[in-house]
Amino acid sequence: MDGRGSRGRGSFGRRESGINPILLTSEEETKSFAKNLAKELIPGSVICLVGELGAGKTTFVKGLATFFGILEEIVSSPTFTYMNQYHNLIHFDLYRLSNEDQFLSMGFDEYFAPPFITCIEWPNILDKALPESYYLIELKHHVDGREILVKKITTENTERTAKKRE
Repeated sequence: MDGRGSRGRGSFGRRESGINPILLTSEEETKSFAKNLAKELIPGSVICLVGELGAGKTTFVKGLATFFGILEEIVSSPTFTYMNQYHNLIHFDLYRLSNEDQFLSMGFDEYFAPPFITCIEWPNILDKALPESYYLIELKHHVDGREILVKKITTENTERTAKKRE
């Protein structure tokens, strides 16, 4: 999936809806695609970005940022700081974290709620921390640019569902 293993939620209790992969032939097309997706986002939205190094994850975040009035020039990958905040847009890079407990111990899961819109590069270490609904954006290198696939993931939390029925 992203070259770092496939840790994370299994398929049980998970529903996916998405579109077919789209070929984007330039960075500008990637940013434009992200701007269009941004129109669907609401405070509390979480976007998980998966792809190899250089696949376009940060470029995608730059496109989102411009939709929200943030200058693209100030958006950079937070590889060494784990998180960058641009007003209400949060950008995580979890490449250097080894497990979900590290993420949770830093209180980062607090950014999964309004007023924030949160983007996560290398989300594969997260399992229980992810919200019940999020976007999964898969970016892959392609000879003519990059291929992008967007999925809306909805995870049914059976424990919460059981409590609601009681």
